Amino acid sequence: RHDETRALKSTALFSRMRRAPTSAKELFGDVYADGPSRVRPSSSLSSSTVRSFGPFTAWDADELGKTLDIRVIDNVLLEDVNAALVALALDERATTRGMCVSNLGGGFHSTPDVFERRKCAATEALREAIEAALREATATTDVKKCFVKNIMGQGDGNVVSTSWVNVCDVSSSQGHGLHNHTNAVWSGVYYASTSDERADDEDDEFDKPGDLLIRVTAGGVNPLVKKSGYCKYYRIVPKASRLVIFPSWVLHGVLANDVGDVGEASPRVSFAFNSGETNVSFD
Repeated sequence: RHDETRALKSTALFSRMRRAPTSAKELFGDVYADGPSRVRPSSSLSSSTVRSFGPFTAWDADELGKTLDIRVIDNVLLEDVNAALVALALDERATTRGMCVSNLGGGFHSTPDVFERRKCAATEALREAIEAALREATATTDVKKCFVKNIMGQGDGNVVSTSWVNVCDVSSSQGHGLHNHTNAVWSGVYYASTSDERADDEDDEFDKPGDLLIRVTAGGVNPLVKKSGYCKYYRIVPKASRLVIFPSWVLHGVLANDVGDVGEASPRVSFAFNSGETNVSFD
């Protein structure tokens, strides 16, 4: 038991040693002559839930020839289900070790088996909602244009393969560094609660604490020049009952949750997931 306690403290200490990024420049790097700069979707596909970018035609684009579709679905679950998910997440943080992966500033990241290990009516409802959205995404996606198959999973993209809880406290430096999820097909996040409910605003000039930033395209970097190239990204505002799905190869991160004095506001609680991974074992 003492060894477990020491390991828990060590994990939390390592996560706190690095604060989460507070801006796009901190997240994506201050190396670009043009950017990082925020962009709007180039078009909407079958519904307003799909934010489409590309095709990327610049000869020096890392994503040359690809398009990117991000799905943002609101009002996925009812408030009572969210309340049960938040309670489960806070219990998970209080009673388990968690992991240090992309989480920074002391934010909690559970082991990636939460849907398997914490089965209940709330997690089953969330899993069903996610997998219904995954089936819709797969059915309406041009795989050749949107997927980078050599770094993506070969399993069933319509089935959640790993899942985990994230908890970021109010007025903290907790968030997530830049990362992606290679060896999966789809990745995503569901917000059970947020610290600062606000509306989407494409015209808002500034990114806000807790925003999910997704890199859309980048390229043209010359290592012999101090600043060169470009980086374009899209911002997603966290909202309770919001589900976000994107291809697993896409780089993304979350700004620190320093929302200031918000009284009795709850932590930001999210459930993240991947689909399509193979040879996953939780033993």
